[in-house]
Amino acid sequence: MKNIKIFTLIELLVVISIIAILAGMLLPALNKARNKGHEINCMNNLKQSGIGFLGYIDDYNDFFPNVHGGAYGSPDMEPGDAGFKEWYELLLPYGMKTAFLRCHSDPNVKSGGAAGWETRPSYIYNGMFAFAKRINTLRNLSGNIILSERGDTVEALGHGGYPGFKDPDATPPKWENDLKKDRHGNQSNYLYCDGHAKAHNFEETVGDRSEEQNEHFVKEYLSTYF
Repeated sequence: MKNIKIFTLIELLVVISIIAILAGMLLPALNKARNKGHEINCMNNLKQSGIGFLGYIDDYNDFFPNVHGGAYGSPDMEPGDAGFKEWYELLLPYGMKTAFLRCHSDPNVKSGGAAGWETRPSYIYNGMFAFAKRINTLRNLSGNIILSERGDTVEALGHGGYPGFKDPDATPPKWENDLKKDRHGNQSNYLYCDGHAKAHNFEETVGDRSEEQNEHFVKEYLSTYF
């Protein structure tokens, strides 16, 4: 009859301690890898949205999705008006999918998104482009931001766009608070008019906050902040 090895309580405690130490070493690495995966997925969402934008622009004579019409500060259409469509609804015929609206680092995604994704995407449209504006007037497509990551303010949650045509320091309210500045570490992802996406610290996107350095502002559409 073979002898059966019986572990003592001390030996079991040692094994459990070793497992706990290894888990403590591995979990941060696993969390980091998971968060990096979310960041890459978010970047892909923006690039897919960029393809939708460019398809729409090609079909609509160089116009960006015309959500509001009218002029800055005096829109022809507002949410709730008959026929009003959000930017992503206008992109649906051009490959836009609901899945591309969801960043998995967005707390609303993690909680299951009680509001539903038709009304609460993770990304928010720069209002500079929502008033019947054309792409062929831009001189620096790779330097103008069209989509940012949505923040958690009441204004951001209740609207599909932010007023990038205004001074980011103007009060009340500061539109920069409508954007999430640190969804991925100390950065967030941004989509540019040429279709490329990039991670930035928010301050990098506004520079010294002048019209010349602010990538959310388009000087071809306005010479100074509205």
